[in-house]
Amino acid sequence: MIILCVLGLVAGALLALALLAYRSTLRAAKRRYGWGMVAYWFFAGYHVAGPRACCERHCDRLVRLRRVRRRMLFPIMLTSFSLSLILLPLVPALLLGPAAGLALAYPRQAGRAIEQAARPVTSRLPESVNLRLRNLREDAIRKCPAFIMRWGLAWIHYREMIRPLAASLALTLEMPAGQVRKALVIPVSWQEPGTEVGMRVLPNWSATKLKLDFVQREIEQRLPGVEWNAVHHLSGTHRQLVFIPCPEPPEIVPFESVLSRIKRADRGMVLVGIEPRGRAEHINLNRATPHVATSVGTGGGKSELQKLIIIILLAQGVERITYIDPKGGSASWAEDDFGRCIVPGLEIHYDLPEQWQAIEDFGKRMNADYTRWRSDRRMQFQREILMLEEQNDFAEQSRVMWSEIKSRHEPQIPPPFRQIGQVLFKGRQAERNVISNYNRLSVRACGGVGDWRDQYGSKLLGRFSPAAWDSLVAERPRGRSSTIPGRMILVTGSDRTVIQVPRVTDEEALGFLAEQGIKPISYPEPPGTGGETTSPLHSVPWVADPRRSLRQHGDAKTTPLSYEGLKSAARRRAVNGFPELRGGLVSDSELRAWYDARGRESA
Repeated sequence: MIILCVLGLVAGALLALALLAYRSTLRAAKRRYGWGMVAYWFFAGYHVAGPRACCERHCDRLVRLRRVRRRMLFPIMLTSFSLSLILLPLVPALLLGPAAGLALAYPRQAGRAIEQAARPVTSRLPESVNLRLRNLREDAIRKCPAFIMRWGLAWIHYREMIRPLAASLALTLEMPAGQVRKALVIPVSWQEPGTEVGMRVLPNWSATKLKLDFVQREIEQRLPGVEWNAVHHLSGTHRQLVFIPCPEPPEIVPFESVLSRIKRADRGMVLVGIEPRGRAEHINLNRATPHVATSVGTGGGKSELQKLIIIILLAQGVERITYIDPKGGSASWAEDDFGRCIVPGLEIHYDLPEQWQAIEDFGKRMNADYTRWRSDRRMQFQREILMLEEQNDFAEQSRVMWSEIKSRHEPQIPPPFRQIGQVLFKGRQAERNVISNYNRLSVRACGGVGDWRDQYGSKLLGRFSPAAWDSLVAERPRGRSSTIPGRMILVTGSDRTVIQVPRVTDEEALGFLAEQGIKPISYPEPPGTGGETTSPLHSVPWVADPRRSLRQHGDAKTTPLSYEGLKSAARRRAVNGFPELRGGLVSDSELRAWYDARGRESA
């Protein structure tokens, strides 16, 4: 082998010297004809212009090049022969590599093939030796797939967790990234209860509060689905940072336990759950996260979350919530026994054409407010919510309906999706918020407009698949999906927090609204019912004098004044004696009495 290597080196050196000697000739020919034609002439033995003679201007160099070819044949042949001898011992290795891979992938079939090949030898061995060989083969077959799986999981764990975390902590821990990788101790089964995560630090490392907070934040962000408590051992020579998982949130969070926190929250801050340490998690509709999306599988607690968000927003003074309900009955707690909405400020739309029209009106009201604001910058926008329920079903129904009615030259995207996209892109300043609920937040469920998903500042994921996590969060490692109803992961930017949504009963929701001065609307009994309800599902205390928002009074024509007129009169309440607004609501009798006494003068 050593002799072959020496011969190969000598042949390579001779080839290099030959190319160096005729470098100018080759370079000139390459500039004029290119390497392709030069190689063709060299091996064919013919001039570029053919076997016939050509002008002296070109032939001098080509004749020299033909001589070069004759002189270089021997070094080239020697080099080829040397390389073939060097590569000859590698042929068995090249054949054994794929054979070993097939044996690892199909161990049982490989064992049978080896047994058939070795039968001429094993047939001459004693039976006891053959029995021991068969037992060894079965043990190897049984352990081989487990070994491959463990090795694969360990490599994925190192690539997706250890290496990126070490790169992010290297500067803070004041160590090279390779040394940090060795100092990190993160088990592959870190999501299991009772697992600890730790890292060794240098003896002279200055553990300031800023550095410790950064390390804990990186651990919490890169190990999602588990909340971590820090236990630092920074005394002595063996200094280390240890992180212990916090207990998971309780499976049931009663509404009474969060009632005081809901009342103390600022306007636009909506409580959505309790995290493992007992802190309340909010979504901020004012500036940070104006739009919210939930991607939760069936039975994951979307209805409880919707109910909670609706009653909080109405209690904070939101005058209008447009609720798109393709399924029907998603907000049954806000309906009477005959399917009529009894919650002031909440508008529920069931039929698809009616839903399209409601979404279009929502966008028109937003554009009208922008038009007024451009002429009068002192105008204050009033918050309005567009809540989209069961968007996967709504997208399919809208797509089918639009394919039946659209003309040839109209776009493929149904009209309501264009309106929703407009609100998502420009609704923040006008205090128009979109809260969408999906079984899976996919591009198809957004009407084929993938840019929608980036406009949702906060996303709540529950009962999700790995593909759903990758498409929405795109950060590894993935969060852990739970089957507990109401257990979700709140994703806001790079922050990921496990929460448990509080459970609100229908009676608690209506009672909370009644405490805030929002009482259920009473309707006359439908004809033919005899004053008896057909179902005891909703026992709602009706009142004869319902309280409504100014917008609802304007739409219902309680007085001849429009919504703008009522709002202008409410601003001059100290002058004209307009009724007091409790929770943004006023009763019909109070408004009519005021109009009869002073309203005509204001009009």
